[in-house]
Formats: sequence, structure tokens, C-alpha cells
Amino acid sequence: MTIPEIKATLTIQTVLDHYGLEATTTGAMPCPFHPDEKASMKIYPETNTAYCFAGGCDVDSVDVIDFIMHMEKGDKRAAILKAKELCGQPVTVPAVKPASVAAASLDVAKIYKASLATIETHKAAKDYLTGRGLNDEHHAIGYKSRKTPEKWGRGCVIFPLRGADGKVQSLYGRAIKGNGHYYTTGRRGVYPYYPNAGTRTLILTESVIDAASIKRPELGLDCYAILALYGTNGLTAEHRGIIQNLEDLREIILTLDGDAAGRTATEKLAQELAALRPNVALSYVPLADGEDVNSVTTKLRSEGRQVAELFTTLEAIGLVHETASDMVAGSAPASSPIPAPAPAPKLDTTNPHNLIYRSGLATYEIKGGVRYAAKDLDCLKITAVITNGEGRKSRQKLDLYEDKQITRAARAVADRLGLRADLVELDLDRLTDLLENYRDGLRNQPPPSGDRRRRIAVTGTDRERCLTFLKSPDLLERINAEIERAGIVGEENNRLLLFVVASSYAMPQTLHALIQGASGSGKTRLLGTVAELIPVEEVERYTRVTEGSFYNGGEYDFVNKLLCFEDLDGL
Repeated sequence: MTIPEIKATLTIQTVLDHYGLEATTTGAMPCPFHPDEKASMKIYPETNTAYCFAGGCDVDSVDVIDFIMHMEKGDKRAAILKAKELCGQPVTVPAVKPASVAAASLDVAKIYKASLATIETHKAAKDYLTGRGLNDEHHAIGYKSRKTPEKWGRGCVIFPLRGADGKVQSLYGRAIKGNGHYYTTGRRGVYPYYPNAGTRTLILTESVIDAASIKRPELGLDCYAILALYGTNGLTAEHRGIIQNLEDLREIILTLDGDAAGRTATEKLAQELAALRPNVALSYVPLADGEDVNSVTTKLRSEGRQVAELFTTLEAIGLVHETASDMVAGSAPASSPIPAPAPAPKLDTTNPHNLIYRSGLATYEIKGGVRYAAKDLDCLKITAVITNGEGRKSRQKLDLYEDKQITRAARAVADRLGLRADLVELDLDRLTDLLENYRDGLRNQPPPSGDRRRRIAVTGTDRERCLTFLKSPDLLERINAEIERAGIVGEENNRLLLFVVASSYAMPQTLHALIQGASGSGKTRLLGTVAELIPVEEVERYTRVTEGSFYNGGEYDFVNKLLCFEDLDGL
């Protein structure tokens, strides 16, 4: 039998049965080629292949022959002979399970947690990060003291490598003195996080330090992620699995160092990525000699410039396929601008009391809108209802001008809704910008006109009667008589004067009055009865007020309103 005939005849399931291995109904199973508690191998019956997504495994994509070769720990020829034996023959060999390998002795979670506490008081480590334009709190970077009992990582700033669940799986250490850098044994996980499933643009950096140098909001792109390679040859099986599974991916941007090794690696990676994702655009950032992402971003920030400038020289990588297995570089790359971002996020302001922002991650509803009086401009307090794709909700009250509140809220939302905290925090940053622009728009609107009275339609007959009444030469006497008919007997001058003052509420310049008198003299009845002669929707009545009673009122809430304070003891 030829090799193609073997592959066409022998199924991956037959191979699994032979070695006593079993996959779930979804095709997941523990990888037999490394210690695996996460079921990181996926079986693909339609192609009779398997793929291990764990970064520390020596095996990634295997067909039936490669699978046998790794299980038997032999060469390709022996695996082909074994495969021929399995083709169409009953399984007679007893099941064999691979020997287990001792797990790494280091407790990476414990080491990382301790490093976060250590860096708080270690000036040299903080100075090192500052010199590289990094912030230990923002990037969750720790420091491992030289006095720790474990030798690994002493004197290094510590970066966490995380799995798909967001948990720390292994560590990367960078010495603050010298150029040493180290990974824990059995390296797994990626930095900074697994990309969101909706990622459209993926930026690959040469190192962890380079990835940490780009803060997500600085680029202003939507649906993009940053992922660190582990050096020029550091595209691991875990990276490949991630890239393979990003269904919405449109472009990959390579940002390797500006040296010979970086440029050679860029060409090699472009070939491999084009084969892995043939319909995804490829581009790279041509850095100057001796420069890397960290040095360039640090320089841009020190000059007060935008980090997004790093990508203004982005160049496309042209690759053409000559045959199914032979891919060569195409014509010289042409200059291309940074990939067009997704449409700018928008704030739904249809209901000013329930503002809505929808991102690819969740829906954010701002209950009650935002305050925009001059006294409220030093904060941006909101009440937010955040809903994930499954309909679960988290409710948060916070001030978007407080970074610590945003970080705490992002973590709380992520824990409750099963989201990534860094993406929630990015959404809140974008929401802050949108709400600021919306609030500025409200403040720039012209103030309401002086006449805010509700217009009431009247018949022609009633209109004529009203005009005749208002044009009468003895108007004040007639008004006074009507007030008496309303129930105020006596106090002719006071009641008429108070009505004239009250009716000025609709005028550009209003009048004010203070009623004084002994207790029980009828002050409250006089005020209440005159107020009843004014349309009820234009009257605000109070019995007790303090100096803070109107603090939360809108700037124009009392324009063309009649305010009646029936007892001034509390004023």
C-alpha cells in the first residue's frame, strides 16, 4: 500500500482504539504526548488528523502515521509498517498508555502572587519598568526577589502566561540587570491573554516586553488583540491553534525587531501564517535598525506623540501560491496604511434616560442618563446595567473618572458574566469617551426659550371671552373680584398684589414676594389659593427646604416656574 492509500484507509478512530484512547463526542481528549489535564487535543475524524493546542507539547498537527510514530517512539518507516498492519485487520495488540511525566515542581500561581506583593516596595524593579515605559499595576507585572528559596527567576520582573480560561499557567521572567530572560519549565499559556473570539486584527510581537508596551486603547481599533511570540522562533503550537480558531480574523500584523534575525523571522512567519490562514491579510511594521516595539513606543511617549504612529509605516506582505505545497514570496511589498478599523462605536441616545452602548463583548445601559450641570463636570458618575450574550446581567454604580473604580468594576463584571476583565475595561474606556462627547453636546445646546408653558388649545368663543376680559379698562378690579370668588375674602390689596407677582412667572423678568404675618393670620391659605389660580403644571410647592435641596436639580428645571414656599422656617 502507498502512503496515500494508508491514509485513505486507516481512520484516526481505529488508531485511538488500538492504543486504548477515547475522545469525547466533541472530539476532545487528553493529549497522550505530554502530561495533560485539560483535554487539549482535538480529533478531526473528517480528515483523520489530530491537533494539540497546548503550548508545551512537542506535537501539534498529526495524521494517522505521525500519531503512530509518536506513540511507538520510533521512526517514520516503522510507523508506516504499523499502519499497514492496522489497515482492515482486527486489533489484537493490548492497549498501551504512555508513561506519565512528572509535572513541573514550581507552583507558578504562588510565585506570581508573591511577585505582585514584592514589586510594591521594590524601587529598582519599578525604575526598570518605568525606563521601559511600563506600569506594573496596569500590566499586572510582579518582581521575584533575589532572596527567594527557588532559584528560578530571581531578580526578574515576572509576567504571567495565561491559558484560555484566563488563569496563570506558566511565567516569563526578565532580569532587571543584564539581558537574561527565562520561562518556567513546560511553558504553557500566552501573553497577555487569549484573544477574544471576535478578534479581527491580530498584532504579533517578538517578545513579551514588546506586547506589554502597547496599551490596548492607544491604537483606537475595534476588535483587535495583541499576542506575544516567544522570540523569532517562538510561534508555538498553542499560538497556531489560537490563530486557526479565530473565525473572524481578517489581518495579522507582524512587529518583529529591526535586525537581521527579526527580518528573516518575519519572512518565515509570513510563509507559515499564509499557509495556516490563506484568506487572512498579512502585513508588517518595518522598524529601523536596532529598534524594537518597546524602544519605539517608549520614545513616542516621551515626545508626547501617539503610539498609533508605530503603524503608519505598515507594509503589506504579498504572497502567491505556485502549488499546493510550494509558496514563495510575491512582488515587493507596497506601502499600506494601518488596516481600516471597524465602524466607530456609537452611543444610542434615543432615550436620554437609558443610554445604550453595544460592543462585541456586551451591552451597556446607562440608567438615568448623565448629569451635565457645571458642578458635575469634575466626575462622570453612572449607573450601568451590563448584559452578556447569554442575557446575564451585572449592575454597577461607578465614577468613570476613577481608574481604580473602573478596574474593580471590570473584574466584578468579568467574574459574574464570564467575560475577560481586560476587554470589559477597554469597553468602559470607550464608553467614557462616548459619554464625555454626549455630555459636551448637551452643554452646547442653547438654553430653553423663556416661554416653556404648555400650549392649551381653546375654542374661538373662549378666546374672544378671554381677550375681552383682558382688554377691559378695569382689569385689576375684575381680577380682584375673581380672586374673591375663588375663596379669599378680605385682604383685597394683598391678594391682588400677590396674584400680579405670581403671574410674572411667565415673564422674562420675574417678581418675588414675601408674606409676613402673625401665626394663624392666613399666610398659608393666601399663598395656596393664589397658587391654585396658576396652571398646576407651572407650579412647584415646598414646605421645607435646606441649602442642599436643589443641588441635584437640572440647570433649567425652574425656568418659567412659580415656586411657592409655604413655610420658610427651614430655608
